[in-house]
Amino acid sequence: MKKVQSLFIISFTLYFIGNLLWTINIKYDNQLFEDWIINIPFSLFSIIILYTTIIWYKQK
Repeated sequence: MKKVQSLFIISFTLYFIGNLLWTINIKYDNQLFEDWIINIPFSLFSIIILYTTIIWYKQK
């Protein structure tokens, strides 16, 4: 269960980073970050959260 908790924390941290980059990019008129840079944390979040939920489901 410790591994699942760690993966959940890592995935939601990546989601927070992606959301933070997206918010910063919206706040400023000129584009500070390219779209693909903003999509990297969201993509990693999706992959890790899918993997984590599969592990969590198999443990129950």
